[in-house]
Amino acid sequence: MGWASASEIFDPVAQALIDADLDRERKVTVLATLIDKLRDGDWDTYDYSYDQFRHDPAVVEAFHRNGCAPLSTDDDTEAHLTYSGVSSNRDGRWMLECEEHGDLDLEVGTEGHDELIRRWFAHLAEQHDGDGQVDEQLLINREPAATP
Repeated sequence: MGWASASEIFDPVAQALIDADLDRERKVTVLATLIDKLRDGDWDTYDYSYDQFRHDPAVVEAFHRNGCAPLSTDDDTEAHLTYSGVSSNRDGRWMLECEEHGDLDLEVGTEGHDELIRRWFAHLAEQHDGDGQVDEQLLINREPAATP
């Protein structure tokens, strides 16, 4: 059985780190570790917390490092973006896989992450009738947007 109340732990911690203006590296490390531990406890409603904090690229990165940031589309085409590396290592390897077409590419570091996101939207346009528009909030090398 899933654990929905983990958001009551994650959300205030994420907001406190944002409010404290913690540097990006520490924020990613703390939140990636917290997400990992909450998911070990069967946190199954993490998508609500992800949506609430997707304006902050460090939070987005922490979710992506744990393989729980959505890349699905309206037509149910899914991608899997996986990270192999230690939470505190920004030079980990990112792998992008299309559920229908298999492995698409491998990149290293945060710049590699964003390149794979761009390739995913190009792949959607070429293979799945997507419009090619990149969802900028999936990128982790950007300035945080204002809190909604």
